[in-house]
Amino acid sequence: AVGAVYECGELVHAAWTSCGSTVAEDEALVFLDLPQPEALEASSSQPRLTEPNDPSAQPPVSVATATTISVLMRFDSGATADFSTDARTTIAVAPESAACATMASANVVAITAGSTCAAVNVTVSALEQSTRLTIPVVYLDHTFTDATPSPTYPGSTGLAKSTLFKVDCTEYYQRAVAATTAVLTDGDE
Repeated sequence: AVGAVYECGELVHAAWTSCGSTVAEDEALVFLDLPQPEALEASSSQPRLTEPNDPSAQPPVSVATATTISVLMRFDSGATADFSTDARTTIAVAPESAACATMASANVVAITAGSTCAAVNVTVSALEQSTRLTIPVVYLDHTFTDATPSPTYPGSTGLAKSTLFKVDCTEYYQRAVAATTAVLTDGDE
């Protein structure tokens, strides 16, 4: 019942007609007791975002540049309802984050190209309830490359190699496997 509120009274009018004539009509007493909204919860489909042109947005790191906001309404009866796409729900980028992100659609927040913010604040409201959601924004901080011996041998795990030598009594050189690690501004690798 969209927009329904608590009410008690003669809310239904019924008429019985036959051959175009009213045979009987009356009003019915209705007690409309809907649960009241108690709390609004919002969540992001992505734990963090990045700027679209940042290297961390590209594979293999692939940090998302947009996120879908999910909204859950809790009622005093204990019931919950998904309000993510409900017409009564308003999701907006908070004014202090307007230079960093935009609303790509009714419930999708996208980071603006060139932004440098550390987080995006999103406000959500519905049925006189409101909440605020903060989504971290990360960037590529640095990369490092390690080379480990190949094939592995006992004790070689975690052994970084920077110089490859000739294997004793052969014409062959050691081999190494290189691995590059990206480190984001939140410290995650």
